[in-house]
Amino acid sequence: MMTEMTAETTTEIDDDITLADGKRTLTNSQLLILGFIASYGAAGCSESKRDIAEALQVSLKTVDRAILRLRKEGFIISVARYAENGMRLSNTYHVPTPEPKDAPVQAIAG
Repeated sequence: MMTEMTAETTTEIDDDITLADGKRTLTNSQLLILGFIASYGAAGCSESKRDIAEALQVSLKTVDRAILRLRKEGFIISVARYAENGMRLSNTYHVPTPEPKDAPVQAIAG
């Protein structure tokens, strides 16, 4: 049986976990939000932070802090979106795909 992750279950375990080697890992809330964003695939997630919070049953502040950290640590990339009239829309969040180590480097002709 799958356990549903809610705000009540994540707040108790939301402190950073530190491994024996001293490296910090993501919190359960951050992993939950990263998984939500990743589930949108290559197109990216254009849901607002408020919509993400509602979908995952966490606070808006939790989503805001998680996205800030996920961006800072390179787990996600955010791209600003604008309507045709110039109005600011919610960002699109992408999980970057790593380049293969064997990939040839291509020069861009200028």
